[in-house]
Amino acid sequence: MQFNFDQLVIVGITTLRDQDLKCLQSISKAQVAIFSSIEDVVDPIVSQTDCLLVNIQTIVDASLLKKVTKLRYIGVYGSSLRNIDIEVATRLGIQVSPVVGYCDTETAEFVIFVAYALARGLLRDDWPEFPYSLHGKTMGIIGMGKTGTSLCKLARGIGMGVLYYSRTLKPELEDTYIAYSKLEDVVSKSDIISLHVPPYTQALSAEDFSYMRNSAVLVNTCIGQVFREEDLIKWLSLRSNTAIFDSIAARAYERVFLQSNVIRVERAAYATSESIMRLREKLIQNARTFLINSSAQ
Repeated sequence: MQFNFDQLVIVGITTLRDQDLKCLQSISKAQVAIFSSIEDVVDPIVSQTDCLLVNIQTIVDASLLKKVTKLRYIGVYGSSLRNIDIEVATRLGIQVSPVVGYCDTETAEFVIFVAYALARGLLRDDWPEFPYSLHGKTMGIIGMGKTGTSLCKLARGIGMGVLYYSRTLKPELEDTYIAYSKLEDVVSKSDIISLHVPPYTQALSAEDFSYMRNSAVLVNTCIGQVFREEDLIKWLSLRSNTAIFDSIAARAYERVFLQSNVIRVERAAYATSESIMRLREKLIQNARTFLINSSAQ
């Protein structure tokens, strides 16, 4: 039974502390190897690597997977598996584990923060002379997972009504002020629309944008393109509409930021000291859990 990896390799993860590295070293027989990019991993290390920990930007494609012949575990420092060839990894018997559920409250807090800042005229120079209150307005949530649920509770706490659209209904949340609706109704009746779908999942179509009310606010904190850039630009042709991106969501778009009614917040919605700590802890725990489970087989 093997309770340790032979060679643990870390690629592109820059926020691990000395204590985290000590924990990872305790489950690697060889010295943990750390590289800035996957291209930097030297051949002698490649041939021995059986555990690979990567950030979500690192591309682990079929050619690499076939080269790392001893690899049996990939731990992803985040929730997106977009850059991992899951089909090939599965065929080769390599387990891939993302980190999920580490920043739900933080992302929800970010949405409320930017909505407040905009409503009070702090994010657009051409905002109306008189700010407005969020109390009594409607928050539209697309994707009612853990982050959407956290946002729902915060929105209700400041007196907003909530409409949501999701693959999974949440009847336990629904009451006079919280209701499931068709997507068309959510986008047409909400003052602020916040997207919380899985990475690279289409959340809005051109038709959905056409239903949105004038002077609406769209907040996007999702990873990857979740709507077409052209559709957003067309919607933003009405100057009273506003779109807000955090720094992570902004990576998937370029031309939208030429519009003056688009706001790019140079911070990641998820990133707080607490969420980063949970991210580090879960990355390590996932690797340990893999070892425990594999040793029991």
